[in-house]
Amino acid sequence: MRLVDRDNAVTAIRTLMIGSIDRIEQKLGHLWGHERDEEGEFSDDEEEIYELFMDLRESILDFGNEQICKIKGIKWTKR
Repeated sequence: MRLVDRDNAVTAIRTLMIGSIDRIEQKLGHLWGHERDEEGEFSDDEEEIYELFMDLRESILDFGNEQICKIKGIKWTKR
């Protein structure tokens, strides 16, 4: 007997991945100018922090997708 079926587990992992990224943006997005009103260039610091965020985002998504593949019983390969 399974405690959680595969489809629900996959949905939960996807929700966790996207929710985690969203919370990072909510709490730290101001550091890279996320959702700012004014137009214009980003500072060097903002660009550097944004690149760090994008690396973290990719890492979260890759790790989550790897876990989803484990649940599905397939080999994960990054696209």
